[in-house]
Amino acid sequence: VQLFTGPHPEYHCPTDTPDRIDSVGLLKVAAVAREALVYLADRPEPLNFQGGKAAGQAHVSDKDRRGGRRVSTGCMPDFVFPGPGVKIGDVVENSAAAQAGLQKGDVIIELSGAKIDNLQTYSSRLKAFNPGDEVSLVALRGEQKISVKLKPGER
Repeated sequence: VQLFTGPHPEYHCPTDTPDRIDSVGLLKVAAVAREALVYLADRPEPLNFQGGKAAGQAHVSDKDRRGGRRVSTGCMPDFVFPGPGVKIGDVVENSAAAQAGLQKGDVIIELSGAKIDNLQTYSSRLKAFNPGDEVSLVALRGEQKISVKLKPGER
């Protein structure tokens, strides 16, 4: 579980500065975290933990979990967009997405031939690529479909 107030172009970068802290949002996040912790602490029965795998799913090793995604397109998703697709909340300046002409508000619906239903499928699909691989991407800009090619950078 990751609780935060939302991304910005300097999010998780060495150039991020304290003036970007969303203090009102931080209070909301702290209230939600407190409520969750109190709920968990006050439960009479422990949570039923399944060892990190859903029914019928193969075990995921620590090595596989660490491997993760190696590339970044430079698209910051709109985390509240329900889908289908992944709505771009912002585009990092000089990133592969910016160079390909993607814009805030575009909705990514396909990545190298694979349909993108939501942020999870987008992130999973990106794991198949290495920095510098050519990737085709289809997005909706309003009602118009746009197709671009880009070379993701290292994450």
